Amino acid sequence: MKKLLLLFLLFIFSGASLFSQTDFRPGYVINTENDTISGLIDYKGNKASAEICLFKHNSGTDAIRYTPADIKSYRFIDGKYYVSKKLNAEDEEAPLFLEFLIEGMVDVYYYRSNTGEHYLIDKGDGKFMLLDDEEKEVVVDDIQYVRANKPYVGILKYVFKDSPTVSKDVERISLDHKSLIRVAKDYHAEVCSDRDCIIYEKNLPIVRITVGFLLGLNVNSIIYRDDAVQPQIMFETTGFDKSVFPSAGIFAKVGIPTLNERMYLHYSGSLGKSFSMISDYQSYSGHNSTGS
Repeated sequence: MKKLLLLFLLFIFSGASLFSQTDFRPGYVINTENDTISGLIDYKGNKASAEICLFKHNSGTDAIRYTPADIKSYRFIDGKYYVSKKLNAEDEEAPLFLEFLIEGMVDVYYYRSNTGEHYLIDKGDGKFMLLDDEEKEVVVDDIQYVRANKPYVGILKYVFKDSPTVSKDVERISLDHKSLIRVAKDYHAEVCSDRDCIIYEKNLPIVRITVGFLLGLNVNSIIYRDDAVQPQIMFETTGFDKSVFPSAGIFAKVGIPTLNERMYLHYSGSLGKSFSMISDYQSYSGHNSTGS
């Protein structure tokens, strides 16, 4: 039990260290004057990405902190695209950076907050409709069950009402990136013939494995206190000196980008020379006895 608890705490603190690191990737921001400024953007988790954008003009400059009120949008090259939007245009609530998933006859957005994941859809009038996936507790024969209420299905059927095929299809979909992009794309293909829809969401592999080689040097040495007489005598008889020898091995990183691009498991193994130590030192002890 203690070992499992230790492993769990190690995983938590390792994850905290991982997420606290910066990861600047090529991208650009669009300011309030519609100027496009290229540079590097810190790649963060979904919640942090909705609140802040850390931007550098290049790797040698300090990061500039942008809020959704400071710029119109930011995007990673060939990657995620975030736009500054107010969830309710008439409300005084501060805007958020929403991840733009698909632009077409209907637009789909996503963000994550303290309360969980949220999907929004705009059917072309600039007003957001929240796609809710609340769960409802029911009791049957004194047994409590949790049942998905899926109120988002009714909203999607209304939004896609001009396509009976897509409107029927939404009855079976889950509330996630892939499903919403697919039905929005199918709807656009049916009702719009003069322009293509744009999919901004980045396609990621289910599993990403990186393998490489390890090379290194191992150094062995023993340090003992000068005032420790017995250990010094023992080590002097071993013939042991500091040794340096090479080692080689391989490593593998296994990640699941669809869950989190910045988290992975790291495995490594290496081979190298070891040393042994033999001493002819013996310690003798005696005692005096007296009789009467």
